[in-house]
Amino acid sequence: MLPITGYVDRWSVRPGEEINFTIGVRGGGRYRARIARVICGDPNPQGPGYREIPVSWPLEGEHDGEEQLVAKGSWIDIPLLDPGTGERPIAFAATTWPTLIAAGRLAVLSWRGGDAALTLGIGA
Repeated sequence: MLPITGYVDRWSVRPGEEINFTIGVRGGGRYRARIARVICGDPNPQGPGYREIPVSWPLEGEHDGEEQLVAKGSWIDIPLLDPGTGERPIAFAATTWPTLIAAGRLAVLSWRGGDAALTLGIGA
């Protein structure tokens, strides 16, 4: 686990909407929080460059952290998903951060129903 890990419950919010943060600090300890509007997230020196605008918020500053264990390979089982006869579309989505590509073929999303199966994965 990284020394500090975190995630939000939504990718973006409009002014006045709520967003929840979950932060884990390996072994506990203090961490510093700040919010920024990312204008360009490209750190490539030959690219346009990373640019952000700081955003003030009430929780900016240092906070006590606690260890939040992350179960690698977390999953959910939805046994009653029926794709029907194909008359209506079905959408699958997965957000990934592929840091273990060297581990070989990895399943990101796998579905099996009736005589059909679908696996979306990462691999060489």
